[in-house]
Amino acid sequence: MRKVRARMRLAETGGAEIDGFLTASARYCPFIQQARAAGTIRTFKLAQRDAACAPTYDPTCAAGTAHLELFRDALHGLTHAFLAERRRLDRVPGRLLCYNVLLAGLPENTDHASFLGALHWPLKRDYTKAGLMFGKFWPGEDSHSPKHRQVMPNAPFPLISIRSAQRRGDGRFFSRSADLLQDYISWRASAETDQPLSPPASQPP
Repeated sequence: MRKVRARMRLAETGGAEIDGFLTASARYCPFIQQARAAGTIRTFKLAQRDAACAPTYDPTCAAGTAHLELFRDALHGLTHAFLAERRRLDRVPGRLLCYNVLLAGLPENTDHASFLGALHWPLKRDYTKAGLMFGKFWPGEDSHSPKHRQVMPNAPFPLISIRSAQRRGDGRFFSRSADLLQDYISWRASAETDQPLSPPASQPP
């Protein structure tokens, strides 16, 4: 990982901050209860060390882009840690691993949808073929389907979730991403033949 990660704080928390959101979300996502029952949900808090200097993300602004890169590098490092832990659990039935990463210390005027979207897409692009799924959630999100049915409750803070992909059901999340659907299908084929794909290489220092 790049040295820039030293400018971030990453700490595992007890999960109390997110328990209410997980309980509410379990009504909509069957994987949450499975992971909670197995004790394989972990919660982290990620923040820039000098939060007072953190600008709102703006792709046209150099400072905003640098701010984004700090979070992006830290999330890539955490994703590699996830992959290492998942390999230890692969042989244990029902062990669905899930990391929830709370993004703390963002400026009040942050456009959460834009900021999380800029973090979420590269993770999906780089790790779908390794059998990972990513979710993004934030306060005030319009979490309704095109038919106006609520699909998830609003999160109390911005967060990125990382979990193991499932062979059945997860394909529907790629209906608007044909390239990533092919990555998911490749992972599923390798999982069914018990030949897991290698994760992407670590970023250069």
